[in-house]
Amino acid sequence: MKSFTGILPILPDGRVVLHRRDGKTPVSPELLGFFGGDLIEDEAPLAGARRELGEETSLNVGTLVLKAVTDFVQTPEMDMHQTHPAIYHIFSTRIDSPEFDVFEGAGKETIDIEEALLRDDLTDPLRRALEEYRKAEQE
Repeated sequence: MKSFTGILPILPDGRVVLHRRDGKTPVSPELLGFFGGDLIEDEAPLAGARRELGEETSLNVGTLVLKAVTDFVQTPEMDMHQTHPAIYHIFSTRIDSPEFDVFEGAGKETIDIEEALLRDDLTDPLRRALEEYRKAEQE
């Protein structure tokens, strides 16, 4: 089964910085997603999350603390954009500012998590990751 990482950069006020996918991507074009991507064969999820965040942003991943939020399986029946079952490893990290560069996709958006969950332009895995993050923060 294919494995992916997803990272949710969280600001001091609780807002999250999300990744806007561009129209060139074959999966979920132009939707909001999390930063992250495919794990390389035998790569640990935490290592893959750091690598992906470093490839996609100007954040200094060496100084960030990534906290595991959840792991879940997503299937094509759950997500029309999903072509095969996949496991997602979701992490959060605290950042001081939304002022960083994004090297892939169409940019980034900063939004309150509750507001994000009301939107219809989220990838299904992002929606699930935000719901799991919100639940973990309330415990």
